[in-house]
Amino acid sequence: MNSKISIIVPVYNTAKFLAKCLDSLINQTYENIEILIVNDGSTDNSEEIISKYARSDRRIKVINQENDGLSSARNKGIDASEGSFLMFVDSDDWINLKTCEKAMDSMVNFNADIVIWSYIREYGNFSEHRNIFDKLTIFENKDYRKLFKRIIGLTEDELRKPENIDCLSPVWMKLYRKEIIIDNYIRFVDTSVIGTEDLLFSIEVFDKADSAVGLPELLSHYRRDNIESLTSIYKRDLDKKWNELFNRIWKIIEDKDDLHIAYNNRIALSFIGLGLNLVLSDKSNALKIRELKIIITSERFSRAFLNLRCDFFPFYWKIFFMCARYKLTLLLYLQLIIMKKLSGKG
Repeated sequence: MNSKISIIVPVYNTAKFLAKCLDSLINQTYENIEILIVNDGSTDNSEEIISKYARSDRRIKVINQENDGLSSARNKGIDASEGSFLMFVDSDDWINLKTCEKAMDSMVNFNADIVIWSYIREYGNFSEHRNIFDKLTIFENKDYRKLFKRIIGLTEDELRKPENIDCLSPVWMKLYRKEIIIDNYIRFVDTSVIGTEDLLFSIEVFDKADSAVGLPELLSHYRRDNIESLTSIYKRDLDKKWNELFNRIWKIIEDKDDLHIAYNNRIALSFIGLGLNLVLSDKSNALKIRELKIIITSERFSRAFLNLRCDFFPFYWKIFFMCARYKLTLLLYLQLIIMKKLSGKG
């Protein structure tokens, strides 16, 4: 096994952010890296920037493909990678210069399968620290199982902050031992099928891995001021895609009884995202309310709301999910509009 880290960078029309991203990679204090840039059919001057960096650093490898989406680009990078360890960096984000060094030290010193670190959300005029771990934490045996459950969904006291449900699921805050991904043929599934890339991939890897290390350092910078980002636009048929996502997650954890409550809570809390996504659409208010009712009265969501423990929630979330349980659609819609305005969406 070599000690090279393969850093996979999908690029699609991120020219104005790309230099900052690539500068953070080529200047890593850990130098045994390859940077796999997958140009996913960019139509701006991203290709020109990529070519300039590739000429100046032999560790950069460029893969060009017609536009096929983020999942396809990441999969191309996995297939072309030569390192024994994998990282994913989105081309509008950047990482600290010691990220690879710190992650690799932990990977080797603790013989881990996955290293996870804290990160910063960058909003342009302010930053938000996401301190996932308050100290270096080793996850093995029962502790690893708890971490895996936390990826699936929130339980008990974790429900006090339902907005944190996906703070551990992104792939760009992790270093992976590649053999787990290759040996189990784990690949990204496109958003057109399951609505999101990272969660299912993370669950599949955690299901096959045995240990992890959590780092308290804020090593990644996740850009949230990019209006072209996939996270800031209305996603059509998201409810149907997430139903497929839940079906695939269930196949992984069906025989793992200790994960079922987390899975149920994942479904229930996903209604927040589905509701906010629907509010972002240009549909009439009447149609939005009608579609919300279809979601909350479906068998899957009705069961999830019924089994969701609301006693851990802060008051406003308790009201929200009680409204969902009792199918008070109009009140839910009004709360979602308020959430949208408070979060700056739309």
